[in-house]
Amino acid sequence: MFLKDISISGLPNSSYNVVRFNWQTHCIEDLYLRNLIPYKNDFIKKLNVILIGKDDQDRFSSTGLKLNVFQNMLSIGEVFLHFDFEIYEKTDEYNKKQMVLNKIQQGFEVFSKGTMADFSPFKKAYQKCMEAKLENELVLKENLLSKNKYSATVKLKVDLENLQTVAVIKNLMNGTQMEKIFFTEKPEALFSYYLGSIKWTENNVITLFDKTGQHKWTVAL
Repeated sequence: MFLKDISISGLPNSSYNVVRFNWQTHCIEDLYLRNLIPYKNDFIKKLNVILIGKDDQDRFSSTGLKLNVFQNMLSIGEVFLHFDFEIYEKTDEYNKKQMVLNKIQQGFEVFSKGTMADFSPFKKAYQKCMEAKLENELVLKENLLSKNKYSATVKLKVDLENLQTVAVIKNLMNGTQMEKIFFTEKPEALFSYYLGSIKWTENNVITLFDKTGQHKWTVAL
């Protein structure tokens, strides 16, 4: 079977603000998954990495579950890991992303040991994330040419707090470019994302439509 999804999250009903934390992890989950797919294995379609903070350890211990042990439930794997939420909250954006990436990697280390799976695909995915400087940008539409010597590319830029849909507009005469934001959402919107066509509706206006054609967004030069 093919791995299709990764989730890294705090323990439900945690003393920490895990709702906010959980949406902040989406940018690195998606970046890692795109660098790992296709990954075929005999065990899981999804890996859940569930993080246990210091304040949650007693409640977690009462469940009888173990840290750093791979569990497989109907092709969904679970790994529980310790996480320092206090340090996470105090650090900058890059290091927050790094902490999340490291826990995803640690989750796959536990998976690999528990199943005797080859760890090299996960090493490669990790390295690609680092080479991208933990920046999650996804090109959606490329090289839309206008009549007035401009091209436009639409891409997603996903960070801890926001998902931005951006038009990158290039002047074909002198090579300069600018970015214009169509709209901004929470990162969790990444997984229900359906964009349709993009058009130059005027010489200096780009219009982006959704799949249904019922919603549209515009940016101007």
